[in-house]
Amino acid sequence: MRATLSNVEILIIDEVSMVSKRLFAYVNWRFQQIKGNKKPFGGISVLAVGDFYQLRPVGKAKPLCVYEEDEEDFWKEHFKMITLTEIMRQKEDLAFAHLLNRIRVKQKTESFSESDKTLLASAVTESKDCPTDVIYIFATNKEVDCHNSKTVRALHKDFVNIDAEDYLQDSRTGKMKKLGAPTKSKKGELVQTIEAAEGVRVMVTRNIDVEDGIVNGTFGKIAKIVTETKAGETRVQKLGLQLDNPKAGQKQRQNQQGASDSLIYIERLEESLSKKGVVRRQFPLKLAFACTSHKVQGMTLQSAVVSLKRIFEPGMAYVALSRTTSLGGLHITDFAENKIYADSEIAAAMQTITTASLSGVMPLLKHVCETDLVEMFKIVHHNTEGLITHINDIKCHPELRLADVLCLTETHLSGSIVTDSIALEGYRVFLRNRHLCYMRFPELAKKEGGGGCNLLQIPCSRRSVSAYTKCH
Repeated sequence: MRATLSNVEILIIDEVSMVSKRLFAYVNWRFQQIKGNKKPFGGISVLAVGDFYQLRPVGKAKPLCVYEEDEEDFWKEHFKMITLTEIMRQKEDLAFAHLLNRIRVKQKTESFSESDKTLLASAVTESKDCPTDVIYIFATNKEVDCHNSKTVRALHKDFVNIDAEDYLQDSRTGKMKKLGAPTKSKKGELVQTIEAAEGVRVMVTRNIDVEDGIVNGTFGKIAKIVTETKAGETRVQKLGLQLDNPKAGQKQRQNQQGASDSLIYIERLEESLSKKGVVRRQFPLKLAFACTSHKVQGMTLQSAVVSLKRIFEPGMAYVALSRTTSLGGLHITDFAENKIYADSEIAAAMQTITTASLSGVMPLLKHVCETDLVEMFKIVHHNTEGLITHINDIKCHPELRLADVLCLTETHLSGSIVTDSIALEGYRVFLRNRHLCYMRFPELAKKEGGGGCNLLQIPCSRRSVSAYTKCH
């Protein structure tokens, strides 16, 4: 871990509302240790993303922005807030988006306006009339487990129970001996039994390969059950999953020998249970026809059924209700207005957070163009680290497109033909690839990388050039 993190320069923390002060302090200490630097977080930059009005840390811990005398406060001293105002998830249903903004900050003592009640009432649905092919969101794991079991039995008559394989060390021989039946699972452990069938919705419950996107919270469905038979006993060897995110599992699919499908295959993992000495082997999966609010925070859904029956903390209803892209895709059961409320401590804490000023980080050319220096001849140098790879980034970059001359280095191009793929509208292209730069040095010319590309804006009249610099 030390080797992996030693070169980190910026740490991005998502869903920061769920991060406890204790975990935050540990991350700070660990980076100080790794970097050998006593500055906060070892001197690296930290970007924390999230909304404190959403779910707070599990247990009794308070969010980072809420001050506590007996807890070290990294937040107030070291972080500044930038508020994002553009709504993306519900951008096609602004009436719903504005309703959610009001739900987000509604206090327990406040009541909804009549117009908001009318909007919410339009989404209230009887349980028997709710669609069965969408995700259900509940407050508690007990509700989730009940719905998952009921759904798999209703939709898949051919399901099989995959029991965990629990082992205990024999005190006489020292060997691990398989128990006759799996012990009862506790929260967070590999599950006792998986009711599996092809087509069943599941969620991965462990980080199998973070770089490959197969992580805790990855959703998909079982598409294949692979079994083996030994000594007359049939055992599920592995499960083939069709993941919702097509980008997840790409590395595993490429490495699969002789695989003719697009599935990723999950095998049993092993972990020690809280019960002394018991080791469990089980697939790191659980049924996912339903999930808790905690599991869906950050998720975007076209449609969902949300039960407010057992909501037990502030922000929980808001998170569940705000997953869908439109009000038409939301189905609410067990509606109760008093279940929808925000944390009063968050409302107070948000008033004390220092707001970041963006005036000092305005892009240089934007600054130039908004002043009387607009007629200045603007030359920009940019190391592309591969022009073909990053040409679309350059085309979309408003700062770079303000340049009269754009000098691009490390283009990694070969040949001398200007292809359509690197043409930039409004600019004339001048290429000088590596082999032309090192014509007198053949050995250097053969190496990879290098190369330059100058783009001259059309038309470009001759002007006197004055110097202007601004440091950021």
